[in-house]
Amino acid sequence: MAVSAISSIPRYENQATAEVDRTSVLGQEDFLTLMTTQLMNQDPLQPMENGEFLAQMAQFSTVNGITEMNQSIQGMSENFSAQRLMQAGGLIDKSALVEGKSTQLNAEKGLRGAFVLDRATDGTQVIIRNARGEVVHTEALGIKFTGTHEFSWDGVMDNGVQADPGDYFVEVNALENGELYEPQTLVYSNINAISAGPSGELVLEVAGIGNLPFADVYRVAN
Repeated sequence: MAVSAISSIPRYENQATAEVDRTSVLGQEDFLTLMTTQLMNQDPLQPMENGEFLAQMAQFSTVNGITEMNQSIQGMSENFSAQRLMQAGGLIDKSALVEGKSTQLNAEKGLRGAFVLDRATDGTQVIIRNARGEVVHTEALGIKFTGTHEFSWDGVMDNGVQADPGDYFVEVNALENGELYEPQTLVYSNINAISAGPSGELVLEVAGIGNLPFADVYRVAN
């Protein structure tokens, strides 16, 4: 019995602390009640000074104004988020340029991507593989300088046969002073849907990639 009584003490203390915290916060109604009671019970021979009364009224007005302002700002923020989400709906079915190597060959758009060079190359080559890892297309792009360079593939394989739409992998090889290195690779992927994140930021559902913050998108194209 003693152990049971002792173990219940922390829970009682937590409840008591929560009640104290709750009752320690004065709302607008509490403020008005206290001020009205003060006026009703003041000493008629020593009434409250006008300045003091005005100061309390000003304090109440300030608290009330801040509350209304917060509610107004919250409403504006919610409306802005909803409006931005509606406007961003125009991005659906467009192509987002994002970091990655996996993308899809589209019958109408083909396959598109880009690579970022931080230094000039002696030669650059794009290699495209199918889902089984087999090389279906290679393209030599020659000497490239620093910056972002785009490439595209219409889906015609090196054997002259049209490749089936689906998932493909992109590999970019750059040559500098006889040494081979792989630069940052970007691919265009279809934007399937748009949603709002926990903080109100735009989140894109990109095919083959998943959900990405809009800030991670390098470019949007048709």
